[in-house]
Amino acid sequence: MSALDGLITEEWLKSVGFRWDEWERSGGKHWTLWFGDVQHKGLSSFEDLGIEVCRSRPDSAEWSCWLRSDCSHKYARFIHLRYITEQRELIAVVQALTGFSWNPENHLYGSIRRPEQAKYIRETEDRLDRRVMKGSKWAEHEKDESQMRPEVRKP
Repeated sequence: MSALDGLITEEWLKSVGFRWDEWERSGGKHWTLWFGDVQHKGLSSFEDLGIEVCRSRPDSAEWSCWLRSDCSHKYARFIHLRYITEQRELIAVVQALTGFSWNPENHLYGSIRRPEQAKYIRETEDRLDRRVMKGSKWAEHEKDESQMRPEVRKP
C-alpha cells in the first residue's frame, strides 16, 4: 500500500493544493484545483478548466467529482465525472485530464502550475511586499489560506 492509497480528506486536499469555497445551500465545502493555465496554448485563464470535489453526504467517505469550467468568468459549468473515495482515484483523474505527472509542489494557490511558473512564484514569495501582505489578515477569508476569495456579488 502506497502513501497515496488513503481516503480523501479535507486535510489531504489542503496539503496538495486544492482551495475550498462554501456558499449558501452548497451542502459543504467544495474543493477546487484549477489547471487551465498548465497548457501553453488553447485556454485563456487558469479558471478555464479545473476539478472540483465535495463530499456526497456529510457522513460518507464518498466524494462527488466534477470537471469545472468558469470560462469568461460568466458562470460555472459542471460535468459530474464520477464518485471517488481514494486519493489515488483523484490523482488518476487529474493526471488523465492534464497529461502531467502528479506533483503537489507545483500546485500553488489552488492551481496546477508548470514547473517554471511554480519556481518563479516560490522565488517571489520572500519579497517584503508579499511578507507584509501575508502578515495582516483583515478579512475572515484571509485567515485560512486554503479558502478561495469570495465572489463579489453585484446587486
